[in-house]
Amino acid sequence: MTNLFSTERMDKKVICIAGKNNIAINIALYIKKFYKEFKLIACCNVNDDGKNTFQRSFKNFCILNDIEIVELKSLYNIKDLIFFSLEFDKIIKPELFSTQKLYNIHFSYLPEYKGMYTSALPILNGENYTGVTLHKIDAGIDTGDIIQQEKIQLKKDITAQQLYFKYIEYGTVLVKNNIKDILYDQFDSQQQNFHKSSYYSKAAIDYSDIKINLNATAFQIKNQIQAFTFPAYQLPIIFNHHIYRAEIQDQKSVGKAGKLLCDEEFCFLISTIDYNIKLFKDLRKDLFEIAEEGDIKKLLYFSKNGYDIYQRSSQGWDIAIIAAYNGKLEFLNYLLQEFDWNIDTENNNGTSLIMYLMTYCSINDKPNILHDFLKSQTPQKDQKDFFNKDITYYAKKYNNTEVIKIIKEYF
Repeated sequence: MTNLFSTERMDKKVICIAGKNNIAINIALYIKKFYKEFKLIACCNVNDDGKNTFQRSFKNFCILNDIEIVELKSLYNIKDLIFFSLEFDKIIKPELFSTQKLYNIHFSYLPEYKGMYTSALPILNGENYTGVTLHKIDAGIDTGDIIQQEKIQLKKDITAQQLYFKYIEYGTVLVKNNIKDILYDQFDSQQQNFHKSSYYSKAAIDYSDIKINLNATAFQIKNQIQAFTFPAYQLPIIFNHHIYRAEIQDQKSVGKAGKLLCDEEFCFLISTIDYNIKLFKDLRKDLFEIAEEGDIKKLLYFSKNGYDIYQRSSQGWDIAIIAAYNGKLEFLNYLLQEFDWNIDTENNNGTSLIMYLMTYCSINDKPNILHDFLKSQTPQKDQKDFFNKDITYYAKKYNNTEVIKIIKEYF
């Protein structure tokens, strides 16, 4: 991170994106493409180590795209600054800035759910909707005047991770739709109402010690499961099993709430205050082993028993990527043909299925597998990972002559 930013060298108005993850990257790309008359700089979150997780690293993106990274305090004296907080990890104090053009995307339908954990709390509390809000930053916490907001209807089975992706999607669109008016001071805003205003601090949830309260209704237990289902970070644990889904049954409970009624391979059933609830076990380890072994029979067994075969690892690997990395061509073709799998699926670094298959064939000197795959399948030819490297780059790196010939033929 540089501290060399100097306002004396600037002959353009300055936009700073402060934040993390895909929303910060999405807006940075949009500004670079459509607003070249502005100087774009970045302020990254402290915990951004430059590595892509289930979301891309904003810091890594800035380095690769030659966007200057600055410290927050270096922004205070820039009079022509336009500042966007997009999941930034620091509280902004407007009195320290020379500009009043400070804006934030908050992941809730303000004035509701100011503060923390907006991917979990609306689900936990059984809300029908949440939203995203673009607002001005003032001295309070998410209390600034609202520029625009959009509601997000909460479907009955939505999880915290799924809701977070919705926030990213809706938040990106909201900023894009309003950025021109903001940059050229042509927007209106309105003061927040006190009606239904709520705030939650960091103490609202202790993620280091998540406990599911089973002395509750089926609806309440289901909400807890969904609110804490965020596979990139954690899954709730009940009876020593990680749980990724819950399903309320038609049968009324007759036993004590939280009593284990039956325990099966893929799920177990417990009683609650009112209705029985089925809890589905997280068996990703077994699923990924199936892909490593290329076992189509076991795959079908999992699928026919209702298990979610589209789950990913913390690195973003799905079973197609795992099969490709292990050279399981028959299994891979079966996924593509029978499950209509995305042939261009990629992991957290943007590394594609075909890149992994090429890697396997290069290391194990099995170019025929790559050739047979490309004869019948057509992956995207110009696909690059998030380091801006394509399959040709990596093929040359592994230096398998026959594989390189095949890549040249098809790519």
